[in-house]
Amino acid sequence: MKLNKVLVSAAAVTGIAAATSVANADSISVKQGDTLSELAEKYNTTVEAIQEANKIEDVNFITVGQQLNIPTQANSTAEQFNNVQVTSDQAAAQQAAAEAEQQKQAQEAAAQQAAAEAEQQKQAQEAAAQQAAAEAEQQKQAQEAAAQQAAAEAEQQKQAQEAAAQQAAAEAEQQKQAQEAAAQQAAAEAEQQKQAQEAAAQQAAAEAEQQKQAQEAAAQQAAAEAEQQKQAQEAAAQQTQTESNSSNQQSTSRSSSNLSSSEEEARAWIVSRESGGDYSARNGQYIGKYQLSESYLNGDYSEENQDYVAGQYVASRYGSWQNAKEHWETFGWY
Repeated sequence: MKLNKVLVSAAAVTGIAAATSVANADSISVKQGDTLSELAEKYNTTVEAIQEANKIEDVNFITVGQQLNIPTQANSTAEQFNNVQVTSDQAAAQQAAAEAEQQKQAQEAAAQQAAAEAEQQKQAQEAAAQQAAAEAEQQKQAQEAAAQQAAAEAEQQKQAQEAAAQQAAAEAEQQKQAQEAAAQQAAAEAEQQKQAQEAAAQQAAAEAEQQKQAQEAAAQQAAAEAEQQKQAQEAAAQQTQTESNSSNQQSTSRSSSNLSSSEEEARAWIVSRESGGDYSARNGQYIGKYQLSESYLNGDYSEENQDYVAGQYVASRYGSWQNAKEHWETFGWY
């Protein structure tokens, strides 16, 4: 910090506190670029002193050629003291301004450096873009040339294919006409063969119809004779069955009474689950105490016939009532 040093002794300040002294003044002519602050610093005075000495209303407005009185000595000791303080403040402000100017210059230099680097980068990018554009243009031209070559080859291939297709179409037309002629010939022959076959079929059908009628007449005659024979056999069979049932029922009645206790228990066990011992019980086609089908009973639902048929059924199918019970226990029926 630049300061103008003023030595004032304590005694002088005390002795002349109320005294004043006459100030000296220099007259100058304002030049281009002069300011009151620069003139005050140059002549070791203050802006206020110059303003006061010249009755200047605006300290920021002076004109070239204007005559200014520059006071060079303070009017009093108190004014000197104040001038020293003002000068110190101005020096500090000037120092800060100088530092701000240096910082501004540094920032401007940095900005200029950054701008220069950005310009260099921009130029490099433009050069790279131009190089890429040139390469892309070369590649485009190469691709267009290749495409033109491929198009030419494709056109040649297309023409060759069209010529081959026309040749194949002509040959196919010739073959088609030959096939149609052959088909017409074959159709005519087939029609002749069909007519011959239909005539033969009609002849065979007439002969077959005659043979069928003769066979039907013979079959009817044979059926009538068979029906008469069947009726005679059924009459004889009924007579025999009646006699046999009467004999078998008597035999079964005797054999049923001769069953062992274990056989009687097995038969009673089955009867209790089939009908509860009811000779007239019915369950669909199953009838009676033993729930036998109608085909077994042959229309005779009497108690004697039910006992007889049940005994015969168990003996022929299982061998014993105990075996029939075991089967019932396993499958739920006998």
